[in-house]
Amino acid sequence: MKKNHPFPKSPRFHSGNHDSSSGNPDSSTGNPDSSSGNHDSSSGNPDSSSGNPDSSSGNPDSSPGNPDSHSHPTDLFNSPPLFPILLLILQKHNMKKFLWFIVSLVTLLLILTIIANYQIYTTTTSYIKDNPQDLPSCKVGLLLGTSKFLRAGIPNEYFDNRIKAAVELYKSGKIKYILVSGDNGKKYYNEPLDMKKELLKSGIPDSAIYIDNAGFRTFDSIIRAKEVFGQTSYIVISQNFHNQRAVYIARRYNIEAYGYNAKDVSAYNGFRTKVREFFARSKVFIDIFIGKEPKYLGEKINIG
Repeated sequence: MKKNHPFPKSPRFHSGNHDSSSGNPDSSTGNPDSSSGNHDSSSGNPDSSSGNPDSSSGNPDSSPGNPDSHSHPTDLFNSPPLFPILLLILQKHNMKKFLWFIVSLVTLLLILTIIANYQIYTTTTSYIKDNPQDLPSCKVGLLLGTSKFLRAGIPNEYFDNRIKAAVELYKSGKIKYILVSGDNGKKYYNEPLDMKKELLKSGIPDSAIYIDNAGFRTFDSIIRAKEVFGQTSYIVISQNFHNQRAVYIARRYNIEAYGYNAKDVSAYNGFRTKVREFFARSKVFIDIFIGKEPKYLGEKINIG
């Protein structure tokens, strides 16, 4: 009896379709690749030619379950990528949680901001006045700086009105000195110097004006007036909304502060500033809670 060869014969010597041998698992009648009507086994298909080495049953690349099979070269590109699908599934499951987290966070911040505004307003109203005669006499008036011109190059009404208020307060006899505190962090931007020039033009003597060049924030101006210039009691000069925040900070740091209101600007021109102020008040509580300090302190400076 002729002994069967343990390996399939080479397709060069095998007559007929090499995928139809009984020993090949791909030759079952239920396998679409082994049926007589399969387009891959037709004599006209170059992939089924007996001379094609990639069509041998012994070639692992020709198995139908192998993604590297040459019988369908576009399968790898047509199949959907796994990573993006998994990412989409995760996104669908987590999207609601993420949106809920964002909405909750925004709501919480808004509530805290409303509480901060209410707290600052109710605790400072009695210390802030529109008339100099309603204020106690103090040695120093703290004039909070702002830019002389807006970005468009037009005069800043906040600047002009604060200068007028400082002059009024000084001439009323309620203060003896004016401490101008503002930002001088850039070479060609000097809030305190611009304000000093305008005060001098308005008749305030140079000897009555002191400058704080490191008042980068309202918080810095308030604390430096005490720690650097030695003032534990003074009158803040700015618009009402600004005075409220400034006086609140001062009194939280044991400074006997009052506020004199400069004339405000129109609702239209001051809309963006009011919105910014609304949210800035929540920052006050954060600064106090974490024990924030001014950017610079430096040596002591005596006034008068």
